[in-house]
Amino acid sequence: MHAGRMTLLSVLGWVCLVSLVRAVVTDPNIAQYGLGKTHGYTQTGPTTVTASSYDFSVFIDATSIGVIAGAKVYGPLSGYLNTHGPQDLTTHSSGAEFKVTGYLNQGSLNTDFPNDNSGNYKLRIDTGTAGGSISGYDYEIQFNLGGDAYPTSIPTLTLDNGTWSSGVYQVSDTGVSTSFGWSFADYNATTDVVLFSIEHGGKDVVRRQFQGSNPGGYTIDPNLLTAGMNYTGRLTFARIVDSPTDVSGVQGVAYYAVETTFNLQAVPEPSTYLLLGLGLGSVLLLLKRQRRA
Repeated sequence: MHAGRMTLLSVLGWVCLVSLVRAVVTDPNIAQYGLGKTHGYTQTGPTTVTASSYDFSVFIDATSIGVIAGAKVYGPLSGYLNTHGPQDLTTHSSGAEFKVTGYLNQGSLNTDFPNDNSGNYKLRIDTGTAGGSISGYDYEIQFNLGGDAYPTSIPTLTLDNGTWSSGVYQVSDTGVSTSFGWSFADYNATTDVVLFSIEHGGKDVVRRQFQGSNPGGYTIDPNLLTAGMNYTGRLTFARIVDSPTDVSGVQGVAYYAVETTFNLQAVPEPSTYLLLGLGLGSVLLLLKRQRRA
């Protein structure tokens, strides 16, 4: 287990989940913020989804590049944030984040990050705009994170443009659309958020979030994936359990999430293989002629 920079939705991550209300942002630097727990899964076949690990993460999304001067997370008087002390979030161009991952079960995660409905999880943020009134920080946000309110549905994807092979979904034709489907029996339009993303090289190729309704799937456009490239996809189903508004005009979230990660490979088109074959044939013919000479 280690603290470090979040991957997407990681997602979550994910870099962020979502705010329940998109309001006018009073602080020009903060778009949204939150903390929560995630149970991760990995999909390697049509119905093969394996539980991986649990993690705890905190995020701040900035409205512009490099404007979060500092942030620190506090927790209940037991567990990781008591033993190690309040932890600094790692600031970066798009905000700040903190993550501890690798827990093998829910019990060990809860030992380090106990459930708490008394507002003992706190996030302090310094943006340099409000005078640093709280021990050098501009804002202090309190979160309630209790109940182990993970969704019971396991994110499992169906795909229609290829086949699973050795734990990787091979997209057979990048020139046509690819549809991804899912089904969550316990989706609640009032409290739940679905996030679907595909990334390559640490950058999002696709990022779609849904709240208020669950579409049950998403179709990506033709030629969005590049033949011969490898991608990582994530499907996150998050339940919002608290929505603090300590920063005027900015809605925060405390959440429990389940997230499935899967690997995609865009298979080269048949014409590409033909060109490769012709090129290799030409090289072999040239070598043969040189030997004769």
